[in-house]
Amino acid sequence: MKRKIGLIVLAALILVAFCALPALAGHKKGKIPNGLNGKSSNGKLYLFEKDPDSWDIIESGAWGKMNYKFRRDQFRFNFNGHGLEPGTNYTLIYYPDPWPGVGLICLGSAVANGGGNVHIKDRLEGLCDLLSDQDKNLKDGIKIWLIPTDDIDEDADPLQMSGWNPGEYLFEYDLMSCPVEVPKKEKIPIGNLYLFEKDPETWDLIKPGAWGKMDYNLWGEQFKFDFNSSGLEPGVSYTLIYYPDPWPGVGLVCLGSGVADDKGKVHVKGELDDLCDLPADYDENYVFGAKIWLILSDDIDESA
Repeated sequence: MKRKIGLIVLAALILVAFCALPALAGHKKGKIPNGLNGKSSNGKLYLFEKDPDSWDIIESGAWGKMNYKFRRDQFRFNFNGHGLEPGTNYTLIYYPDPWPGVGLICLGSAVANGGGNVHIKDRLEGLCDLLSDQDKNLKDGIKIWLIPTDDIDEDADPLQMSGWNPGEYLFEYDLMSCPVEVPKKEKIPIGNLYLFEKDPETWDLIKPGAWGKMDYNLWGEQFKFDFNSSGLEPGVSYTLIYYPDPWPGVGLVCLGSGVADDKGKVHVKGELDDLCDLPADYDENYVFGAKIWLILSDDIDESA
């Protein structure tokens, strides 16, 4: 393949199963993949801004997503919140009913950036053993909220809330359950992503043309992938990238590189932390997913 377009994705909606950030407000219960994945110790938890009078999810309101994992006695999580008040310090908490949440647990805190986004990541020992036995939800699960840090009475022992400003909170879509038994080994499901050479005038697939396939894990603390492609220009260096729209893809992420062999094949394999934070909030595809392309390594401005 002598064109400088390299390989581009078949569709704009890719990696949705792993790391797309959907606009979920207004979905009916059961439509959102909330909770543990079957018998796995991995799960997802969605939080939403709600109307404090009706407790309905506010359409196009603030929201957040937490990927979490129970591993033996350790609880690991990675939370991203969006649409929050810039400059405000927020804390992710376990909230035991009833008010004022006596025995609440602070999971982590962060200040919302200029775009109203927060990122909180941590690991805690024995979370399920620290839950309040007075929590009226305990037999069904636990509430995880994101609230302004100022609404926590940090002088109380045990901790509890000192303020109630529900219009500023992210509330649980559903309760989170601790697993009855954490498996020692888990079989992680694999997703597939196909990339194809396209006509730069019509964006139709070129048949036959160069193409590639990426196998990747659908959840986990790391994004692990194995990419193989064929039909490329022998001896040319290619790089697999995450491309954020619009041009010139400011903030793109290089996943890995390889030189095409004499048969025009490239193999790129890697493990990356926190790829589930993609797409970036400035990406035009932000609510849909992340674009993955294979391009000429020379077409990347490494000095930028």
